[in-house]
Amino acid sequence: MRLARRLTAVALAAAAAGCGTGGGSGAPSGSWQLTSGKGPAGPLDTPATHRITLVLENERVGGTAACNSYGGPVEIEGDRIVVGGLAVTEIACEPPRVMAAEAAYLDALGLTDTIRREGRMLVLTGPSVELRFEPVPPVDRAP
Repeated sequence: MRLARRLTAVALAAAAAGCGTGGGSGAPSGSWQLTSGKGPAGPLDTPATHRITLVLENERVGGTAACNSYGGPVEIEGDRIVVGGLAVTEIACEPPRVMAAEAAYLDALGLTDTIRREGRMLVLTGPSVELRFEPVPPVDRAP
């Protein structure tokens, strides 16, 4: 069961990672990197050595939560967001602070209920939660 869950999460994250910034119902699709956040327990630790990303595309959410990949359904209508049950890979990372940052981020993401743009930033909020993201620059594929 764990292997199937891991493979599903990896497939979801890989599919999401390949997506561009086009998309659906005017929702802010594309790839985003967490710049700051707070959860119910206070400010999120964002280790400089482990990126936290969010990829939105075609009613799917995915990304990297400091160490592990995650993915699942998302509904966005206007400024409302509902993140469905997320599948997450189960790789242990060092130091333990990275795993703590990942758990805090995923908990906060699950509590978000509002999404909005502030300039080029994407902001997700909910009860006692605020996650701020900036766009991930496109990869230069020139030789």
